[in-house]
Amino acid sequence: ENWCQISYKTLKEPEIQKNTLEKRLNFFNVFGVIVDETPKRLPYLYGASYVPMLYLWIPRFFWPQKPIGHSSTVLLTLYYEIQTQEEVIDTSVGVGLYGEAYANFGLLGMIAFSVMLGMFFRWAHDFGNAAWSLTLRGLFLPVLLVPALQLELALSACLVNMFNMMLALLVVFGWMFLKKRYLLIVHHRPNTPMP
Repeated sequence: ENWCQISYKTLKEPEIQKNTLEKRLNFFNVFGVIVDETPKRLPYLYGASYVPMLYLWIPRFFWPQKPIGHSSTVLLTLYYEIQTQEEVIDTSVGVGLYGEAYANFGLLGMIAFSVMLGMFFRWAHDFGNAAWSLTLRGLFLPVLLVPALQLELALSACLVNMFNMMLALLVVFGWMFLKKRYLLIVHHRPNTPMP
């Protein structure tokens, strides 16, 4: 079967649809498990899922054995028994930014995270709003808004995505700047001032 046939079968057969589509698109189920089990059955993580933020930004070129980028998500889904060790190899179930905040610090952690996220978005708005859209600063705005678009990711994976996008943007802008500078030097007339 190809992916079109599997998708069609998933949409047509209610049992399969209930077991796959609903689980993949509905974060409330995962969030409900986290809220229900913490701290009754499982203790708070107290920042354990945020530890990968300290090392995930290091390129694999420098650290070939670096843990996977979704190590926080794997930790959370295994901790709450949402997935088995075998299932995390093939697929990832999003816990989300707020599920992760609750798993680490409970309701107060969610409130603190919401305040910090709001402050971040305010700063990103002010930072990008004052710039022209085709400047480096203006192009950073979409990158800074990644957390708004990737709510299913753990915070460490979200920040790594932002870092990678910023790095790519800097490389492209650096190349464009060097190319422009090169063209100015090549086409420079000897007795005129350099721009």
